Amino acid sequence: MTIVEGFFYKKDSSKQYSVSIQLVSSYLRVTGKDVGNFEYLVDDLTIEPRVGKTSQRSITFPNGGLIEFHGDALINSILDVSTRSNKHNLLYQLETKWRYVTIAFAVMVGCIWAFFSIGIPLIAKTVAYNLPVEVDMNLGQHTLYLLDKTMLKPSNLDNATQLRLRTHFQKIAKQSEDKRNFSLKFRDADFANAFALPNGVVVMTDDLVELAKNDNELVSILAHEVGHIVYRHGLRMVLQDAAVGLLVTIYLGDISAGTILSSSLPTFYLQAKYSRAFETEADKYSLTYLQKNNISPMVFVTIMQRLAAQDKLDEHKHGEDKQGKIPELMSSHPLTKNRIKMFIDASKQSNK
Repeated sequence: MTIVEGFFYKKDSSKQYSVSIQLVSSYLRVTGKDVGNFEYLVDDLTIEPRVGKTSQRSITFPNGGLIEFHGDALINSILDVSTRSNKHNLLYQLETKWRYVTIAFAVMVGCIWAFFSIGIPLIAKTVAYNLPVEVDMNLGQHTLYLLDKTMLKPSNLDNATQLRLRTHFQKIAKQSEDKRNFSLKFRDADFANAFALPNGVVVMTDDLVELAKNDNELVSILAHEVGHIVYRHGLRMVLQDAAVGLLVTIYLGDISAGTILSSSLPTFYLQAKYSRAFETEADKYSLTYLQKNNISPMVFVTIMQRLAAQDKLDEHKHGEDKQGKIPELMSSHPLTKNRIKMFIDASKQSNK
């Protein structure tokens, strides 16, 4: 058996002793001029994991002594005769083989992705449904207060139009069976939009009302917004935002840095607009209401298509002047072929 040269350290001592190390059957024998001869059963040894690709290896004895040497041959021979788990060999393979490193990295990325895209939304949903209604009220009132101070103005719609649309809205709210106090508010702004606040308030702008060809088009959007309220989408977004921000702050160890950098994280695409899951859920809520009340699902398709066309026209007209404003309905509620396809298919089915 090959003899390996190395150094021996007594327990709690940094003094080196030159030794020869040899594996004899299932025992590791150490011989040195100043330490004499001694041996230990390989199963009683602790093989320390290597760091990276360094050639230095070390083994700790039951009495606390330690030997250091270079090369893997001795370690591999010990692992071959040891009856214990070769966990150290496995660790070395994981650290030095690119295949294992790649697999480990992919698993890590997958776990992180699952936590942010599935774990945090699930936690936020559970918390949102169990928080006191006062939280929804305070969040909604504060948000509307800030918007009224900065971006919204009193509505110019006549009282008859407002009353007529509020009547439609109250019918939607009543059928929701949600216990909160729903209300529809109108505001003047430079964009066509409707958005729901956690406290049961839906805000609709004058431009959106003027863009609609009939009340049913607006009803389809109002039902969609009520769906966002019923499913606590607004509060869930806030909770997701807060959770990600908190994790960033914890990782960076600095509140100010966390606040700045968290806004640029890819995971915050959920906060810039409703997630696809939220939109789909609200769309289904609107579609169910339309079908239940014998309203053609196509009203949602036509108003959304008209909004998309208006959005492109506004972008062409104003260009960069639109920056800093509340996103249009098509930005906060992005139009996709799959979204309107659900309503088109439902309309075709009802016409059969």
